[in-house]
Amino acid sequence: MRLPIPFLISFILCTVACEQPEHPGKKDKDSTSLKMNSGSPRKDSGAVSTNAAHWNEDSVELSKLKARFSDTSIPFEGLWVNEHYVNEIKAGKAIRDCQDTETTCIVVPRRTLQVTRIIFGFHEGGPSLVLVKQGSEYFAHDLYDGNLVDTLHVLAGKRLKFVRDYYKN
Repeated sequence: MRLPIPFLISFILCTVACEQPEHPGKKDKDSTSLKMNSGSPRKDSGAVSTNAAHWNEDSVELSKLKARFSDTSIPFEGLWVNEHYVNEIKAGKAIRDCQDTETTCIVVPRRTLQVTRIIFGFHEGGPSLVLVKQGSEYFAHDLYDGNLVDTLHVLAGKRLKFVRDYYKN
């Protein structure tokens, strides 16, 4: 099966955009933690702060999650694209017209307690989430307030369900 060239281009662009560090000049040696200033306002828009002190310690909420849950590997790590988006492109709809879904892709890290990225329309950043494993289930918590957002359901056939949407890998 051959995928249309525009789909491949948008997929590559999303992959590149998702892999860009939030702070290009700042390398984090500990990949299991996000450096945040716990007193700062929520930064879901992808805005970058120039204050170096802003990135020198774990957020309070991330530290609380680390205390409550163990760090484990995630067997379904990678880029997950909204199934509705993929199906519309396969049906011949224009790529731009397909980007009306709220959440276009999710970037799942290799381990729990790391930041999971939500991308809207392949270009807008969304909330930063942290996945935790409890029993055999995975739960997404908001990085900034620690609240439970929803359960991430791992389905057969390389599919995920998060909130009301389905994703393919």
